Amino acid sequence: MARETDGREKNVFGYLTHEFETFDQRPLGDVDSLILACLSYFQLPAEAEAARTEEGMDLRDLFRAEWLEGMTGGLWGPAGLSRLLACVAASPRMRGIRLSCYVEDLDAAREKQFSACTLRLPGGDAYVSFRGTDNTLVGWKEDFNMAFERDVPSQVSARAYLERVAPTISGRIYVGGHSKGGNLAVYAATNASPAVQERILHAYSHDGPGFLDTVLQSEPFVAIRDKIDKTLPQSSLVGMLLEQQENYQIVESNRFSFWQHDPFS
Repeated sequence: MARETDGREKNVFGYLTHEFETFDQRPLGDVDSLILACLSYFQLPAEAEAARTEEGMDLRDLFRAEWLEGMTGGLWGPAGLSRLLACVAASPRMRGIRLSCYVEDLDAAREKQFSACTLRLPGGDAYVSFRGTDNTLVGWKEDFNMAFERDVPSQVSARAYLERVAPTISGRIYVGGHSKGGNLAVYAATNASPAVQERILHAYSHDGPGFLDTVLQSEPFVAIRDKIDKTLPQSSLVGMLLEQQENYQIVESNRFSFWQHDPFS
């Protein structure tokens, strides 16, 4: 992760407060991906109209005291999310990013919890960020549906979203997410059209559920496999759902058991 110095937090907050290089100076990496994956958790207010357009809005413009409670209410770790947004807004590495094409769809009847946004980096590249599991029963139920079903509603929506936003991105494409969002990112990359798939540089899954063996053996998955970057904490539970897994690397967490799923650990 970030280079270590005395007194530095060994997490995304320590990284954001000490890493000042731009993306031109150092390309997007695993820790950057985790940060951008977490930005899709925010529930944007109706007033953030620009975030729903292709042009988007500066991340710094989202950091408003009157919006924070609504943006993080009902989510895990609202204090951590608020701190993350403050650190991102102050970061020379992150502050030029624009959040765009924000969508949110919660459908209890279809057992679907889906949200995504496109984070546009200076220079034309973009990170397509898929929201992970929230605190809704629908969200958790859909997670477990992935253990025995293919093409669950959010996966289908993730592919459609990627196909829709890809033509609006002038540069390279990264896709990623934390928790279920990681699964959606890999699914979208695997099932994207060849033209879109060729433009994807990396597909990041941060402690996301795996896939059925039939998916991992499929030709589309094999085609994208070398672009997949999966990370898991030492005692991963969510990310190890399904026995079959993409290749992954283990990262250290300062939490215990299930709480290692916390991306801020």
